[in-house]
Amino acid sequence: MSTDRYRQAAWIAAFTERYVLSVIYLGFAYGQWVWVQLDWPGWPAHDPVYIGYFSEDFTLFALDLLMGLVLLLGRRAAVAPRNLAEIAVPLAASFYFVLFSYVPLLPDSLGWLSAGHAPASWQLALDYTGLGLGVAGLAFSTWGLLALGRSFGIFVAVRTVVLRGPYRFVRHPMYGGYILASIGLLLANANLALALLVPLQAALFSWRAKLEEARLAEFSADYRAYQQRTGFFWPKFGG
Repeated sequence: MSTDRYRQAAWIAAFTERYVLSVIYLGFAYGQWVWVQLDWPGWPAHDPVYIGYFSEDFTLFALDLLMGLVLLLGRRAAVAPRNLAEIAVPLAASFYFVLFSYVPLLPDSLGWLSAGHAPASWQLALDYTGLGLGVAGLAFSTWGLLALGRSFGIFVAVRTVVLRGPYRFVRHPMYGGYILASIGLLLANANLALALLVPLQAALFSWRAKLEEARLAEFSADYRAYQQRTGFFWPKFGG
């Protein structure tokens, strides 16, 4: 790619991240907030069905709002994406969660996919456990986002390597947090649709993270050493 075309592509990528993707995330956050308000009456009544809905919708609302704000304030990458995979895979990973919102909207003929399969006596405990995991996952992802600050971005690109906060122990705490929150959604809803979607989400996050690591490792010997001493999604124990 010529220098001029690369600069143009880099500008488009930066503009899209800051002004297009941020607005999309904030729009999703608004939509989820509407659902949170509808779910709230079931919370004080300890209705297992509405607590499950509240757990899912509040987690998605908080993540969408946070992502939108951080993208809007982020700084431009030092080296922009260089191929289609470094744009398409991150976009797919970032908006994969939208599929979760469509699970309750499946037609009656596919109701066996969206129906909960947990015993009724377990449901309330699963709902609260799911909400707890959602809060813990959100907290871990938020910690990662705050540590990244303006270095956060969607597309695979070379940015300032952050080694503070959770990044002292794990290379991708945000993805780990999202996966934890998704497991919480799975427990709260206990349906086959999420049992299929959550592992695929984890695989997509892993693909995106490996693309990012390949870029960073090319530019930094320090990053290659950092890879050896830290965990991928979760902290490394026992050496």
